[in-house]
Amino acid sequence: MRLLLALLLFVSIVEAKRGAGPYIGGGYGSSLIKDKGYYDLDKKSSNGYIVYAGAYINDNLSVEIEHVGSLKYRQKNQSQISPAFNDINTQAHYPIWDKMIDLYVKFGAGYVEDGKSGHTFVYGGGMAYRIDAKFALKVGYDYFDYGIDLNGDNSADKKVAIEYFFSAFEVQF
Repeated sequence: MRLLLALLLFVSIVEAKRGAGPYIGGGYGSSLIKDKGYYDLDKKSSNGYIVYAGAYINDNLSVEIEHVGSLKYRQKNQSQISPAFNDINTQAHYPIWDKMIDLYVKFGAGYVEDGKSGHTFVYGGGMAYRIDAKFALKVGYDYFDYGIDLNGDNSADKKVAIEYFFSAFEVQF
């Protein structure tokens, strides 16, 4: 899976046609978990970081890999869960005001680790403000949706969702 993600990112960078080319970014955000009582949580919100790298295919389309980590939710028995997400997503961009503002939506799939490994879907959107041709400030929203296999039959018996609001700093090359 990681080799496929690396290959897809490499091809995207090579084929990038946007003047600034590939980009990297990082930031910090706040999350809220919706577990429908599965984890028996005492604390359902957490802060965590986001790091990402991607490449524009054109002004309206990009491919990105991202990692969200350091989320910690406390259970009523005082233990904690710490999910981390790795995904690859495609973003549709709508640049406005002479490309100074970039509105985007994203959809992707990836991998979640929260004591058990599994697959996740990510949906989201946001806005980036271009300071200049290389730097941007970004605010965004990611919605991670994943299932937990309770009985070992490789099906999602319990659905969990995490909403993640973040701000980030982005550098384009």
